[in-house]
Amino acid sequence: MVGGSPSTEYDYLPSVDVSDFKQLWHTQTLDHFNYLDQRTYEQRYWVNDKFFDEVEGPIFLYICGEYTCSIREDRMFSFMVGASHNAKLMALEHRFYGESQPFDDWKTENFAYLSAEQALADISSFISEFAAEENRQVVVVGGSYPGALSAWFREKYPHMTVAAWSSSGVVYPKVDFWEFDEQVYQSTVKSGEWCPETIKSIFKEVTRNLHSADDDLKAETMKRAGASPKMHTGDFAFYFADIFVESVQYGDRTGLCDAMKEIKDKDLMTQLDTIKNLAAKAGVSPPDYCRKAISNTAIDTNGSARQWTYQYCTEFGFYQTPSEKHAMRPSELLGVPYWEDLCMSLFGVPTQAKRSSDEFAGFHTAGSNTIITNGGEDPWQWATELEPNTDINQVGLMADCTDCGHCADLYTPKDTDP
Repeated sequence: MVGGSPSTEYDYLPSVDVSDFKQLWHTQTLDHFNYLDQRTYEQRYWVNDKFFDEVEGPIFLYICGEYTCSIREDRMFSFMVGASHNAKLMALEHRFYGESQPFDDWKTENFAYLSAEQALADISSFISEFAAEENRQVVVVGGSYPGALSAWFREKYPHMTVAAWSSSGVVYPKVDFWEFDEQVYQSTVKSGEWCPETIKSIFKEVTRNLHSADDDLKAETMKRAGASPKMHTGDFAFYFADIFVESVQYGDRTGLCDAMKEIKDKDLMTQLDTIKNLAAKAGVSPPDYCRKAISNTAIDTNGSARQWTYQYCTEFGFYQTPSEKHAMRPSELLGVPYWEDLCMSLFGVPTQAKRSSDEFAGFHTAGSNTIITNGGEDPWQWATELEPNTDINQVGLMADCTDCGHCADLYTPKDTDP
């Protein structure tokens, strides 16, 4: 099996290899909602026919999202399930990410065509090309934002799919998303009260230094945490908070708290050295949070910070504000005003989260035949559907276990899994 030692629980599923996927291109409509606009762009996709039953086989379409799409050895589970159903295995890259670029730059005016609505229409166009003529059954799969896309697609285009798999699908846009920060507390406190208290204590001292009249102290604090001392103070706080978030979100809460236990009685600069190492381990990089870097309109096919910031600024909100119960981050740095200022300074636009909620979700996700999965320690679960409607065959599954985080069910099974 690909991606590590196989889990004996899943030995009945076929092994799927990255090398069996072919990269291809689909000529895609730029604006699906203006028939007078005939412009197109080239959208990247992958296909694997190794297990495909050409007579009766369905299509399992993996929807990629706010990142450079690729077929990854460590995210094979949905493809393994598809292979067990003799499916054609496919993956589709999201417009404006990776190599699926409609324009030559990322100017804000070009982002008028970057939206979930256009992405859903892309999926519809793609399925029409590859499934409609053969009358294939299609299952759409996605995790996080693509998890929301899969649920929304089943709701808005029910005639084009038989089912959707929505892993950690963030279907509920929300501006003041304080529940995210609360879940960081609820997850870390499982290791003991000292874990979140250590994080809060470190953040409190860092905040004090950021507000200090001593410029050298402020600069040293930011440098020891891995950032440029010229970084916007609020952007630095967002970066610093995400170091802890990413560890919890992606299933390493115990590793984070073990590190906090080692440094809880150390001086701040020693603590920051450890936290800088945690940032590298979690893949948290300051340029992804720095508004000066995000303002760069040159295309980077490996980058996603500018495009995703535009999407949450304009469509979803998801502003990760301090918890109303157990705040893990400073309100004076990361309250709603910070996020509003960030979005206005970069794009000059307020969020349309209410409109997106009305468009896609309302009070409940309405797509039938949808499986909704979540990890019990994932902060994003509070933007997902936690009360699925069994009357329309929505199935909700919560992985309530140690270190069960974001999109955990999409990863290739291993014996070391929780």
